[in-house]
Amino acid sequence: MAYGFGILALEREPVVIQVPDFGDRFWVYQLGDQRTDGFANLGQMYGSKPGCYLLVGPDWQGSAPEGIQAVFRSPTNVGVVIPRVFMDDTAADRQAILALVGQIMAYPLSQFTGQLQTKDWTPAPGPGRAAHHLCPAATAPGPGTVELATGIRRRVHPVPARLLARGRHRRRQLDTPTRVGSLTGHRGVHPWVGGRIP
Repeated sequence: MAYGFGILALEREPVVIQVPDFGDRFWVYQLGDQRTDGFANLGQMYGSKPGCYLLVGPDWQGSAPEGIQAVFRSPTNVGVVIPRVFMDDTAADRQAILALVGQIMAYPLSQFTGQLQTKDWTPAPGPGRAAHHLCPAATAPGPGTVELATGIRRRVHPVPARLLARGRHRRRQLDTPTRVGSLTGHRGVHPWVGGRIP
């Protein structure tokens, strides 16, 4: 598999994501909100078509320009997009997939032209190569990191009670309050939403 990863900041502007024509290759784009819940189905198994898709935040009120296949609304302004494309583990297929990977793009709506954009990803670091030459500051947290994380946490609303109820059922099957408490340091209390764990 070839993987990608991008972080969405939808409070600034909607984001356009491109889906090339992958032909018979398996592909899926995981679209997750701040809580890692999926907010859209985009992939071969869903019958999705090649083209451009628009990702918008919860408060966006605009209209999609011509050339957008569909609009997907995230319940939070922060999210992720994780494209995955099947690739044989052969030198020939690694070379063959480069043109497709070059068409997997995400960019602000203000940069949308109606035409597929491309990028040469071959200079990007691969296994065993350090990424610090692309962004030296990424190797250590910089000033403001804690403030940024706190600000993001404040912008994300608590999980609605109806979703918590579903999650409690799964937690009972997977874990116990004691184990959760020992991991979080808040015995029996979920630290992010302040709800009691049964």
